[in-house]
Amino acid sequence: MEKVKVIFRKSENPYTKEKEITAFFPELTANYGNIVCYQHIGQHGEADLSFYHSTKKAMPDEYENLLKELKRIYHDYKLIVMQRINYTDLKRAWIKIS
Repeated sequence: MEKVKVIFRKSENPYTKEKEITAFFPELTANYGNIVCYQHIGQHGEADLSFYHSTKKAMPDEYENLLKELKRIYHDYKLIVMQRINYTDLKRAWIKIS
């Protein structure tokens, strides 16, 4: 079973002031300067790396619902929850599309 690293971070929606949880995938291919991400609403996309840096670490009880959703999507993969970006992984993801 292939492993996929995922990092859960939280931010505050500036309009609703509600907490939003985002899953970041530092190993998945993205345009230079971006990182693949996933949210309940909007689902997969790319975010500028500065967005990642503007977020805070999410606790397990905060991201458990999003992790369950991702496990249904990535049922053929083992999701490895990481605490922070390994920039070597991120650089490899950028190189893949260069």
